Amino acid sequence: MPSGQDSVPGEQHAEELKKELVFRMIDIAKLSSRFECRILQAEDAEKILDLCRKNPLFYEFTEARPDREQILEDMTLTPPGIELSSKYYFGFF
Repeated sequence: MPSGQDSVPGEQHAEELKKELVFRMIDIAKLSSRFECRILQAEDAEKILDLCRKNPLFYEFTEARPDREQILEDMTLTPPGIELSSKYYFGFF
């Protein structure tokens, strides 16, 4: 946008909202008083895979097949324009 011109109101609002969301990070540990909640890491892939394998009915209705590589990829996939820092991949234990 050439200097001296105002930004489009919708774009300005989107940028303000994006900045506001950065300050509203969720404290995962406070999501439950009954379970331990935490961000899942690559080291948790086997636990996640075990859980997926315990739900074969889900996989009867989808082309997805659980495997370690897919889980690790899912941990980092985000929609276009969304930063990984905005993604929460967490579990309840």
